[in-house]
Amino acid sequence: MKESTAWLLDFGDELFAAVGERELMHLVSQPHLLTVPLSPQHCGSVLAWQKHLLPVWDIRTWLGQRSESEGDTLAAVVGYQHRPRQTPMFGVIALSSPPRRVIVKDTDACELPDGRSWRTIARSCFLHGQQPVPILDLAAMFTQAPKPSGVRKKTEPQPLVNG
Repeated sequence: MKESTAWLLDFGDELFAAVGERELMHLVSQPHLLTVPLSPQHCGSVLAWQKHLLPVWDIRTWLGQRSESEGDTLAAVVGYQHRPRQTPMFGVIALSSPPRRVIVKDTDACELPDGRSWRTIARSCFLHGQQPVPILDLAAMFTQAPKPSGVRKKTEPQPLVNG
């Protein structure tokens, strides 16, 4: 039986996902996030990290589970590659508490939770206890700009005056 190590990401309210052991690069406590106007709600800010501005993904907002008054206290800098030996790319995932290292076995595999949103950002899923934990596809999240259901669609620019 094959097993791997992953980081269990906690978004609060019993909502979890995971990334591979080597994908979690750095944790930033009490991050100072900069708002990006006209960006999607789930990715509406950036974090300055090592002379780069990294997009910040908010999984709870993506899933439609965030209230306006909630805030995350931790940012996880993650890294990914499109192909081996390519330059790594980076992004940030907002967390509610520090990640935990877990061992995942092949026998823990399960179906993704219901909802189309998980299918566009997760590559597979495993059971941790009795709870399904999606394994995030970081390249899809940060480069394909997926849209969850319920997010406003981009509109065409309108002329300022008629005539």
